[in-house]
Amino acid sequence: MKKAFWKFLFKVSGWKIVGKNPDLKKYVIIVAPHTSYWDFIVGYITRNILGFRTDFLVKDEMFKYPLISSFLRSRGAHPVDRTKNSSIVERVVSLFGEKEEFIFTVTPEGTRSYVEKWKSGFYRIAVNAGVPIVLVGFDFKKKTVIFQQPYWPKNDWEADLEVFLAFYRKLKGRHPEKGPK
Repeated sequence: MKKAFWKFLFKVSGWKIVGKNPDLKKYVIIVAPHTSYWDFIVGYITRNILGFRTDFLVKDEMFKYPLISSFLRSRGAHPVDRTKNSSIVERVVSLFGEKEEFIFTVTPEGTRSYVEKWKSGFYRIAVNAGVPIVLVGFDFKKKTVIFQQPYWPKNDWEADLEVFLAFYRKLKGRHPEKGPK
């Protein structure tokens, strides 16, 4: 019943999903361009339509209120204090080792604002955990969520980053001026 509601909501709002989440037990999803709070809503609806759970990071300020904290944790959120070097990569890699099934989502920009360069944490997580990366794009102009096939990193950050950016440069975030150039 819930899945039908989410599909209906997407349909009436004009959104569609191209591709699907892979039939793998473990992988990292990167979602871009991340330019608006709406990205969370589109992502949340997408994962409900496709029927999979994914864990993700949220700034720790969001966990100050018990009701919000409980809601976020129940949806897979993990708090992160971005002011401290808290070995996030190692924590997430260990989760991949501990769990039989684990999907982890990251916005490589690390913020909704424009950034010159992406953070590499998602990449180091995938390489160290030995899992592929699935590129998921939100194109607000075409109202489309696009899933790419799993990509196995080559352990060459610069070369792999160019593959990722080539895909994301074609997409228009809610605020295109904040997207990758």
